[in-house]
Amino acid sequence: MRATRLASRSAVMALLLVIALAAACGGVASPAVVATATTTGVEATSAVSSAPTATAAPTAVPSPTSPPATTVPTPIATAGGATSPASPATGTVSVAALVAIGEQLFPATPDGAAYIECSNGGNVYANCPITDRLQQRLQQAMVTLCRCQNPAQTRTVAADATATGGVIHVSLGSQRFDLVAVQVGGRLLVDDQRCQGGGASTSIYSDIAPC
Repeated sequence: MRATRLASRSAVMALLLVIALAAACGGVASPAVVATATTTGVEATSAVSSAPTATAAPTAVPSPTSPPATTVPTPIATAGGATSPASPATGTVSVAALVAIGEQLFPATPDGAAYIECSNGGNVYANCPITDRLQQRLQQAMVTLCRCQNPAQTRTVAADATATGGVIHVSLGSQRFDLVAVQVGGRLLVDDQRCQGGGASTSIYSDIAPC
């Protein structure tokens, strides 16, 4: 019996020693050890507290990419501020665009009874799709684009397109002449006027006599 008690005391002392060592190493609170001494022996139970499970951070959802901005081409003003029809694409010219230029250069009067020149007798070029060079020539020579003074009762416009511009054929009353159109910054502008069927010698830069 005495030997049993001594064994129990030894077990208790050993257990207390283990607890003291554990506390000295950092005061570990978990697992906790509870020792219960009895007259017949020692029962030791351990309770292990589990650490909380880490929660995964939510995956970031990428923001939708905005579509690229669309660049809108800026209209190009002509010599007097007028704009001319744009070509369908760089390097191409349509007959319809050339005809529209000819009709803009020689519009109908408000009552539709006659056709006049776009500069209103050489005073205002805001509605004339012509180059700066041609405007300077008209102002210097004090001549209109049709080389005429009076309104015409009839007007017909046709055109031949080229890769770089074209030729606009205009019949304005008794006057018949060609307008040489070129592309400037993607716009069609008239740069010369010649008598219909004539060569460079009939250019408005060389001669201002009526065609």
